[in-house]
Amino acid sequence: MKLTEMFLEPREINEYWKVFAAALHLENASEIQRTEMKRAFFAGFDTCLSATCELADQKGEEDAVKQLESWRQQCIGFAVAVQEGAA
Repeated sequence: MKLTEMFLEPREINEYWKVFAAALHLENASEIQRTEMKRAFFAGFDTCLSATCELADQKGEEDAVKQLESWRQQCIGFAVAVQEGAA
């Protein structure tokens, strides 16, 4: 399942992790590396969610949506840089 398909209905964060991890082909990674990557994934998810909720509370939903789109574009840019070997 693609991440874009997953957003069509509510899902557990762990389901997003599984899709992300599968895309990384972690079969050859050590257990410690997989554990640390999962921790970082959840920490990143929590940070983004907390920042978005705080922004929405302080400035309103419209600004929060704009910030989410900005972060999305930054993530796309980073993914492209990874694919090109620049990140």
